[in-house]
Amino acid sequence: MIDFNAPPLKNVIEILLLDMNTRKNILLDGKELLKKNLPEIKPRAQKSHDEKIFRTRTQAEVFTPCRVVKFMVDAIDDGKIDSRWLEIACGEAPFITTRYDAETGEDIPLDNRVGILDRKLRAMPHAENKFSWAKRALQSVYGYEIQGDSLLIARANILLTVADFLGEIPDNDLAEFADIISWNFFQFDALNPPKVQGSLFDAPPVPQIIDWQAGRKFFFWRYDIKKFDFVISNPPYNEETENTSDKPVYNYFMDAAKKISDKAAFITPARFLFDADGTPKDFKIGMPSTNISVSGRNKACLKKSSRSPLVTTSSP
Repeated sequence: MIDFNAPPLKNVIEILLLDMNTRKNILLDGKELLKKNLPEIKPRAQKSHDEKIFRTRTQAEVFTPCRVVKFMVDAIDDGKIDSRWLEIACGEAPFITTRYDAETGEDIPLDNRVGILDRKLRAMPHAENKFSWAKRALQSVYGYEIQGDSLLIARANILLTVADFLGEIPDNDLAEFADIISWNFFQFDALNPPKVQGSLFDAPPVPQIIDWQAGRKFFFWRYDIKKFDFVISNPPYNEETENTSDKPVYNYFMDAAKKISDKAAFITPARFLFDADGTPKDFKIGMPSTNISVSGRNKACLKKSSRSPLVTTSSP
């Protein structure tokens, strides 16, 4: 499924481990992930039952079924190669690419993959330079994730997806693709965002991302807020707190989406639609009351997990 010791990943693992903002490596449990002693890192589908339960309880790690990914991407996809997409709390980046079934771990054929990058790569014109098209597609997809191991898996999945569509990639192109991926998919804690500093001369403690079309960098969080065409996510629902009810946090991710995009697709707790949870009421009042689409078929398949897709379009 993912082998960091085999090509093409081993050829660019130093780049995939890099935090482009700090110029150090991405972190796991506060320590840098290093090539020379990389721990065993595997997708959720390959983890034991106990590991999955532990990750869900401590890291809010869940899987998103491919049928749900398809439903949500279908709802907002405009079919344009350069449309910019951001997956919030991206985990293994299922909304970007569905290389394997998140439940079973089985490989998915190219023609059946439903992530947004899968769709863009599948639309490559035969007459056009495929490497140029793949580069444009890569430059249009972004994501952030706090867990270093999940972020590394996301980066690996994206690079492997490009390799699946292109075949063998020359070393120079491979390094360029890995560089784009490591810029676009970055480590970020949205629940504890950096503070805005008082002086304009202070170095902003926020990650920078690149607008590849404009050829310049933007500060992601509070300064020059980057606008995306679409935001999509299956975010954490609650933050566990001792001796009290869990605190809802999915609303923070949805608020963040409204600041950086006019169109978003989120999976929320089903109770959100019926005003039956602890989410702040002023947040719900601020949410659009129209253009919410929940498929009956998908509601049925999501009953077991009480997670329902919410597709919302807000005014600029």
